[in-house]
Amino acid sequence: MRIAAPAPEAIYLVERTVDLAARELGLAPDELRRRNFVKPADMPYQTPVESRYDSGDFAAVMARAMEKADWTGFPRRREQAKAQESCAASAWLCISSAAAAATATR
Repeated sequence: MRIAAPAPEAIYLVERTVDLAARELGLAPDELRRRNFVKPADMPYQTPVESRYDSGDFAAVMARAMEKADWTGFPRRREQAKAQESCAASAWLCISSAAAAATATR
């Protein structure tokens, strides 16, 4: 049984690929992620590999995180930073999950 968080480098690679795919498809990065989340109605969900999600509302979690981060206000903050020549500002989404508890497997 493996219980560990995914490596940050692997998460970055996957998330960067999703960002590039969204751009190529003409979608917002959050929209492409939202379209590909496992829906709460599909729980429990068995992945093609050994992972199994027993519950989750990933779209709601992402929406709440974006709200708390004032995601829609980011362009304004980026322009303020440029005007003040204080720093380069960028933002990207990262969605990751890891086991919260060990369970017995057969």
